[in-house]
Amino acid sequence: MIYPPPPGIPEPPDVLPEQGQLPPTQSPSSAIAPYGLPQQPPPPYAYYGTPYGAAQPRTATAAIVSLVFGLAGFLLLPAVAGVVAIVVGSIALRDIGKANGMLTGRGLAIGGIIAGAVQIVAVGAAILLLFGLASITGLFN
Repeated sequence: MIYPPPPGIPEPPDVLPEQGQLPPTQSPSSAIAPYGLPQQPPPPYAYYGTPYGAAQPRTATAAIVSLVFGLAGFLLLPAVAGVVAIVVGSIALRDIGKANGMLTGRGLAIGGIIAGAVQIVAVGAAILLLFGLASITGLFN
C-alpha cells in the first residue's frame, strides 16, 4: 500500500534538476532539501558559561578561614581560635563589601564571627565558674 505525502509537503518532481538549479516552479526560499525538510541555516554556536575574559565572583579566602577557625576552636584552643575567627571574619566582611559583587562568602564570615563569639563567651563563663567554685570552696584561702 502506498501512502500519499503528508499535507503541506509538495511531491518531488519527476525529473530532478541539475546540481545547483531549481525547477522553474520553485524559488530559493521555498527550496526543499532531501527527505522533504526545508533548507535552513545551521543554528548559531552555543557557548556555556561566561564569555571569555569575564570574571566570575569568587569566595573570599578570609571568610573560609574565619569559619574554619570558628569551628575548629570548639576542639582546640577555643579562646585563641575564637579571637582569630572574629578578626578574620571582620576583615572578610570588609573585603566583601568593597569588592562590588566580585567576592562572595558573607554567610561564611558571619558564621565564623558567631562561632568565635560563642567560644569567647563560653571560655569567659568557664573561667567565672571556676573562680566562683574556687572561692566557694576556699581554694584561694
